[in-house]
Amino acid sequence: MPCYLFSWHGYGAWATERPPVAAVGRQLLLPDQVVRDRYREPAADPAACFDDAAQRALIDQLQAAAAADGLRLHAVAAEPTGVHAVVSWGDPRPEGQVRRGLHDALAARLNTGGERVWLSHRGRRRRIEDRTHFQHVTERILPRHPGWRWDERRGLQR
Repeated sequence: MPCYLFSWHGYGAWATERPPVAAVGRQLLLPDQVVRDRYREPAADPAACFDDAAQRALIDQLQAAAAADGLRLHAVAAEPTGVHAVVSWGDPRPEGQVRRGLHDALAARLNTGGERVWLSHRGRRRRIEDRTHFQHVTERILPRHPGWRWDERRGLQR
């Protein structure tokens, strides 16, 4: 049974307000404002930021889409810049098809408030290799994200 961690980032989340400070050897380099501005320049829409209501809507939509598609949603973490979900399924569908279906469901839910680009791409994926990896992701990684979370055992929580 395939199990994956899927992540979808908000449009424009790659161009944060404060670019990280880089270090080369012992020398600290100042944040590259020029690079940040070059990423933002071609953007057709402002950066997406998911407030509490949008985070809850993303979680609700993932639950509905998973149930409708015959997927098992194990855990979700939403934050102002994106959403992450652990999903498994018992049929031979490729992960790309599952990821695209969930992405399209999220985009459709977000677009009910007007047409704009909410998600930056089709999403990222990471295969959950075994039970230890599953527990690490669901019990240590996802709970660290700020914002709303949901999992099979604890339900919805902030």
